[in-house]
Amino acid sequence: MLIILCCLLGFFVLAAIYCTVLTLMNNLSLPDWKSFDERFPPLTDEEFLAKCQPGTDPEIAFKVRDIIADCLSINPKQVYPEARLIGDLGAE
Repeated sequence: MLIILCCLLGFFVLAAIYCTVLTLMNNLSLPDWKSFDERFPPLTDEEFLAKCQPGTDPEIAFKVRDIIADCLSINPKQVYPEARLIGDLGAE
């Protein structure tokens, strides 16, 4: 009898968790994710420098951009100064 009660209790707990997860998923409004190419179209060197902080050394900025692009296997022209490495560029 005790085993049956424990099984029923476990079932009800799992059912409650399942219903809660479904409710949360239905209430979430996830953003419409665009592809990487749509979010980060290639920049010219001039556009890249214009997005950098004032006073940034162009030679260093381009070297850093190239290193990041090489490490992440992406087009250097798609590395934006304001991009987040993990959230935007997919670094892990």
